[in-house]
Formats: sequence, C-alpha cells, structure tokens
Amino acid sequence: MKKFDFIIIPIIIVSTIALFTLILQEIFPMHYHAQKRTTAAKTQLKEWGNVLKLYKMKQGVYPNALKTLTIPNKSGDTFIDAIPIDPWGYEYSYTKKNGKFEIVCFGADGIPGGTGENSDIKYSELHKKSGE
Repeated sequence: MKKFDFIIIPIIIVSTIALFTLILQEIFPMHYHAQKRTTAAKTQLKEWGNVLKLYKMKQGVYPNALKTLTIPNKSGDTFIDAIPIDPWGYEYSYTKKNGKFEIVCFGADGIPGGTGENSDIKYSELHKKSGE
C-alpha cells in the first residue's frame, strides 16, 4: 500500500463515524421529544383527574365543563387558575356521563384516533394501568 492509502482510509472511517453520529442525533431527538410530550400529557391527565376528584368531594358531583373549575367560589378560591392546553397546543376533551368523567388528549394531530404520536391518550386508560 502507498503512504497515501494509510492517510485516506482513517480519514474516511472517521468521516463515516462522524456522519453516522450526526444522523443519529437528528433521528433520536425527534423520538425523544415525542415521548417527552406523551409523558407530559399523561402527567397532566392524572393531575386533571385529581382535581376533578377533589371537586366531586367538595361539590358532590363532577363539573359539567372544565371551565367550571376556574370559577371562584364564595370565598374567591378556584380549583385551577386556567385550563391548560396539552403539550401539542390543543385543548383537552372533557365529558361527563353516568357519574363518571373522561378526559382525552388527542395527540400531536389534535384529532380523535391515530397511531404513534397521534394516538389518543385517555384518562380512563391511565386509571386502569395504574391500578387505581
């Protein structure tokens, strides 16, 4: 082999490794951010559930709408200051039926259904998984 070959081969190898590293840094952060948002949505849903349970303990029923939680009572207290939006910037869906409630985050696309990052995250499903 020529002296030139001994120089060029390590340069090609190092360049390939550097390129591969850059590609991985672009791929995995996207997955990481999606996972981070999903985790944040699940955490917010659990917090919503706790607030709604507290409301029911004090008022006897679940509210008809989440906005009710922001209305001050006679002493000026509210259950929450404002209704948060999900990690993708959409409003949570809240329904009350037969003495139970459901809160849903519709995922990255903000519409019902979907897969992956667009999957719906439902409070009732988190409730079942946590064994409460």
